Amino acid sequence: MRASEFITEVESYQPPSLSVGDKILKGKFKNSTAEIKGFTKDKHNQPVLKTNKGEVQLFKPRVAKLMKEEELTELFAPGKDWKWSFTGSEEAVAVFHVGEIPYMFRAYTYSDTPGVWEVEFKNAERGQSKSSKFGLTGTGNSAEVMSTIADIMRAFLEKYKDKIERLVFTAKESSRQALYARMAKRLMPGWKLVQIAGDFILTAPR
Repeated sequence: MRASEFITEVESYQPPSLSVGDKILKGKFKNSTAEIKGFTKDKHNQPVLKTNKGEVQLFKPRVAKLMKEEELTELFAPGKDWKWSFTGSEEAVAVFHVGEIPYMFRAYTYSDTPGVWEVEFKNAERGQSKSSKFGLTGTGNSAEVMSTIADIMRAFLEKYKDKIERLVFTAKESSRQALYARMAKRLMPGWKLVQIAGDFILTAPR
């Protein structure tokens, strides 16, 4: 089933608040109990818990809206190293490298749903399983991957702007979902954004 076939609004989950005295489980196996003694933030303006067993990052991903504007500007700056490997009326494919690891960006549509494009990217190394389709692990620099994807998206939107009515793309990793939302806001102002779990559906302004 295509993502465009089950677009619905869903109720948002509100995370619980934390207070001094609350207990958390930390460590590799989450089996070490620690007590929250206070709160601070790191150099990226991300929340950090001060506990009786040291400081603990509250979120594994970075929350994009908390990052400094200069960091986001660099992240979405154009001019990254990538190239188109194929462009057609119903498909566009771009390739790039992060270190020694090849990546592929692909946007495609179907003749029975004109104007609706699905977007994906994946580690393009041989032997990668389908589970690596949306992964950023193993690159050593996920920010560079996202920055390049943003640059490709900018070029894709310019090249196919008259053929796009709706975009559907997926961020399976929670650590990338906030950056996807920020990318949509920056590159596609005026588009309607609906998020359903890890799926983002953007509808072009009329």
